[in-house]
Amino acid sequence: MAYGLVATTGNDQLLIDGSSSSYKGLQIVTESTAASTQSVSLTSGQLLFATRSSSGLLQGTIDETGGTLYGATNYIIVQPSTNFSVATSGYGLVVYNQSNQIAYQSTASSKGISVENVFPEASISGMRSNWTGSRPDTFSGDYILQGTSPSGYYVLMNANYYASTTATFGGFRYGSNYITFVNFIDAGTFGAFALPSWSTVLLAKLLG
Repeated sequence: MAYGLVATTGNDQLLIDGSSSSYKGLQIVTESTAASTQSVSLTSGQLLFATRSSSGLLQGTIDETGGTLYGATNYIIVQPSTNFSVATSGYGLVVYNQSNQIAYQSTASSKGISVENVFPEASISGMRSNWTGSRPDTFSGDYILQGTSPSGYYVLMNANYYASTTATFGGFRYGSNYITFVNFIDAGTFGAFALPSWSTVLLAKLLG
């Protein structure tokens, strides 16, 4: 039996697990507002989450070194807790997992991130099954959030690619009470094609 600090939220969501041999928390490196067209730089192992505060499209062209966000109002960059060095001054809590890796460090960031939903590769598409239109577009994709205000919800933007208004790979549409996945190509007279997600899609919220 392993021993270690385990912390959960009031909704029983796992925050820290020092009893695990592999647990690594995601901790925030950067939290920032965004311009309507925003350049972002990333380093190895970092993930980019973004949101928007009003209805409309959130898109981006992002690879492992960063890229450009379109339509975002805020973004955060996170990285595994194991990528941080242990603070050598000040006070705070450091939790190690059973492999002696940093699972959590309170001095690394003042806020946390809660992953609310995970959509595995190919589990969602740019055109949901009950879509009544004849062609996919920026409204037709599967819901990743429905019946709830999307205010404060962030989506993972890594590996997304925005080509044009008729070719978007891995974008999102924010509505008054939903977020849909945008992933399609419209080739005009040659047809329009909805595409499945080719990487994991994460829906998250800020804590703190």
